[in-house]
Amino acid sequence: MKYFVSTLCVLVIAMIIWMLYSYEFIANMADEEATQHRTNRVLEGVATAFSTGIVRDASGRPYRTVTIGEQTWMAEDLHYAPAECADGQPLEFVDGLERGPGVKLYVTNPRYAYYNGDSTTGWGLIYNHAAVMQCELCPEGFRVPSKKDWDVLIETLGGSIIAGKRMLPGGDTGFEAVPAGRIDDYGSVLGNEFVFWWTSDYAPTKREVEAYSAELRINGEYKMKGQDARMGAYLRCVK
Repeated sequence: MKYFVSTLCVLVIAMIIWMLYSYEFIANMADEEATQHRTNRVLEGVATAFSTGIVRDASGRPYRTVTIGEQTWMAEDLHYAPAECADGQPLEFVDGLERGPGVKLYVTNPRYAYYNGDSTTGWGLIYNHAAVMQCELCPEGFRVPSKKDWDVLIETLGGSIIAGKRMLPGGDTGFEAVPAGRIDDYGSVLGNEFVFWWTSDYAPTKREVEAYSAELRINGEYKMKGQDARMGAYLRCVK
């Protein structure tokens, strides 16, 4: 009788332990499924994995690249300036320190400069739109992005409300958009506040010529706007 009672006690204890284990296992599975469901909902329609690579410009200078969706973008601003453009027209270097009327970059002939004339920042070169369109600056296989290319990038990253912050340094994309300013008829301006990149598309305007540029502010605010094509902006090539 004592043996029977002892055996029964062991069985009861074993069953209780098994039930507690089963309950914990089921609860953990439910928690994992709920977490995955929430994660999927949060990440729905947003790219979360990006592959990186290297591309070189015609001078051999390397640049990091990042593949976002179906596009591969340079993850740095271009820093290449051939002596002349495809049509033989010279690509002239000018002083980015100039300010006020007569800024030499602010013309319709191909020109480039450093922001504030400083070549030590690690930022890319600033080009007017003529240089971008006439001088075949992008590495082989890459092109000057169109307005549509930028639209696709922003959509892939979840829309304009969140895409900009993901593109800034420290964001999850590796795009590393440094707010490096621009050059206009006031000279080098808006450094550490905004960055501007040229597109290949011209915009309707009452000015002599205007082109679309992608604009990103340090707070992550993104816009696509028409700008005077004489302005100096950066270039991110895409394929």
